[in-house]
Amino acid sequence: MPTPIQQMIDAACGVQPGDFVTLRCPGCKAEKRVRKDVTDPDGTAIVEFQCPDCNPGDFDIPTYFDENGIELLFEE
Repeated sequence: MPTPIQQMIDAACGVQPGDFVTLRCPGCKAEKRVRKDVTDPDGTAIVEFQCPDCNPGDFDIPTYFDENGIELLFEE
């Protein structure tokens, strides 16, 4: 979730809610705020996957969460 200062900057710049997601590493808990990708499911607020320091390989499956921390599941 954006900090109060980030929220103020977003409002001043015309950023709409849902334009950004938080990338979070489940290993080291590092976080980074980035623009939402077109492949992110609707309602995504957090995308969790291992950062390069925590994942020595090149394969990890992202997990998507909404703003309440509830995992978003894909329907087939």
